[in-house]
Amino acid sequence: MRELAECLLDYSVARLRALAAARGIDLPTNNRVQAARFLADQMLRPESVAEALEILNPQEREALETVQAAGGRVRADPFMRRFGEIRSMGDGRLTLEQPWLAPVSATERLWFLGLLFKAFADYADERVAFLFIPSDVLPLLPPPRAQAGLPFEPHEPPAQVWRALDTASVDVCTFLAHVQNHQPRYVRGRGLSPQDESAWRRRWVWRPMSPPPFAAFVPMRAQWLLRVVGRLKLVRRAGDRIRPASDAARAWLSAPTPARQSQMWSAWVADEGWDELRRIAEIRCEGSGWSHDPVRTRQRLLDLLKGCEAGTWYSLKQVAETIREYAPDFQRTGGDYESWYIRDVKTGQYLRGFEHWDEVEGRLIAQVVAGAMHYVGAADLGRDAQTGDVLFALTEWGWAWLHGGEVEPAAEFAPIAVGDDGRVRWPSDGNLLHRFQLERFATWTGDDDGAVYEITPVSLARILSQGVDVDAVVKFLAQASAGQAPEGLLARVREWAMRRGRARLSRAVLLEADSAEILAEIRADPEIGPLLGDAVGPSCVRVPDAHWRRVEALLRSKGFIA
Repeated sequence: MRELAECLLDYSVARLRALAAARGIDLPTNNRVQAARFLADQMLRPESVAEALEILNPQEREALETVQAAGGRVRADPFMRRFGEIRSMGDGRLTLEQPWLAPVSATERLWFLGLLFKAFADYADERVAFLFIPSDVLPLLPPPRAQAGLPFEPHEPPAQVWRALDTASVDVCTFLAHVQNHQPRYVRGRGLSPQDESAWRRRWVWRPMSPPPFAAFVPMRAQWLLRVVGRLKLVRRAGDRIRPASDAARAWLSAPTPARQSQMWSAWVADEGWDELRRIAEIRCEGSGWSHDPVRTRQRLLDLLKGCEAGTWYSLKQVAETIREYAPDFQRTGGDYESWYIRDVKTGQYLRGFEHWDEVEGRLIAQVVAGAMHYVGAADLGRDAQTGDVLFALTEWGWAWLHGGEVEPAAEFAPIAVGDDGRVRWPSDGNLLHRFQLERFATWTGDDDGAVYEITPVSLARILSQGVDVDAVVKFLAQASAGQAPEGLLARVREWAMRRGRARLSRAVLLEADSAEILAEIRADPEIGPLLGDAVGPSCVRVPDAHWRRVEALLRSKGFIA
């Protein structure tokens, strides 16, 4: 987009004086170039911008914020259908009628205040008009208010809904538990080995989704989570091993659910290394002669979605169509649809030109909304029963995050339920740190509105082998259950810990003689005797592993064995 001075240099002196009058600025010269530069300097003063914004009525403010939410540029025709036309006037009529004193539309008000300008660009086979905010004016404007955004049409609620819960948080919890219990090796370029990633995947929270609207996101779920975990610094490197970062992991696991999910949202939104465009399965980005900023693209798209209300259903297809009509260039600075090397995987053809917007930008919108936004808890998903189109609705969390707000957490976490049979139920509204601790000494048996675990001597041994005292386990069960853990189970847990190491199983070589007298003779042999171990019976003795081959050779040489 052009800067303000560039835009004003295209104006006649009469039009410059019209803008100056609308902004309350006196022009000291009739030299067009000097007047344009002087006016630009004055209009870019923060106090001048603030004065211009103060005179805007609600509709005019909404119009300006709609352009802001679109990244500073919108197609002129749909925008003016919504916010009104700009009258065409020559210099004489402009000077005579002074239309800036009584503009006929919100668009015209912004036009005369120098907050909007018009430009043209080639799209497909036509010349298209755009309205834009100069690039040096845009940073001076306050952020759009909550209600700003594009005019998306609501859709009837679907019969089948896939709720966005705290699935991502639980998956991170099981990852941290896997790292704590197994200390996997760090693999450069991917984080986990395929074996460790597979073991972790088996513990993911899966819900029945046939077919899932976010199926395209499933293959990249692990890598998305690993990037978020890394950006939140929840793990650390210990040599070639991965370990939880104790303080950061504990703080994150202990946080209220909305706060945890909000941290994941922020980590994703600001991740310059996660590029949804390059992860769309149907296309392949090639070449190095073009640039793409995934963070700016992601943020601009999220700004556009501020036009959605929380809990209201929208068709993903219709939302994409509205964005294409009003703000198609949310990811392409300058509206360049020719120089990006993006190939269709199925046909092998390059997707150049605005006519391929649905195949690139449309798929990108679906990737963001039905992928990460759903997974992190920002959008519920559904399907239109007749068309099969994917539908979405912002959750309370998602709406708050889009507008920079926070969600009030529940009053407190629900306690775990501990049974006398060793079964433990972690509720879905429980403390995630409690689930992490259960993963360390109990065996997961399934998910049922939370998770179910079973404490056994084998599972208990896992945490005891890490140097944790059994008293800490008993104390945790008592506190996490709000004092409702059965005393009988706690006593058995202590008993299992006391048994640990009291018995050993080993493989041994035994030397058996026909009688006690023969064994005594063998023991008396100066070469064989020192190599023998403890007696097992009157005519049987243990032979240590380190000596049995030597003992066998001596017994054979002395004729004791054939």
